[in-house]
Amino acid sequence: MNALILLTLATVPVPGPVSHPGSWISYPPAAMRNAEEGEVGYVLEVDAAGKPFDCRISASSGFPTLDAETCRMILLRARFHPAKDAAGKPVASRYAGKVNYSLAE
Repeated sequence: MNALILLTLATVPVPGPVSHPGSWISYPPAAMRNAEEGEVGYVLEVDAAGKPFDCRISASSGFPTLDAETCRMILLRARFHPAKDAAGKPVASRYAGKVNYSLAE
């Protein structure tokens, strides 16, 4: 007997950044002085109004200053168009991204 299995993937609502994510970040002066470079992965919790309220590092650069300053700046500067559920109602959501800090010209 043959069986047919259908999988349905639930769509997870994702918020849309109001401004380009690159505008949220500036090179931390202490990290620049110490020639710290690397990539920082982060995950934000975003409320139903589009404001991030929590940030965690998902991939460390290996430099505590770059990691901590990434979350601090993003929580201060980032704003989102809220994610919406199937009925069009704004809902809390998550947003993930990466920042690549490089001193190369």
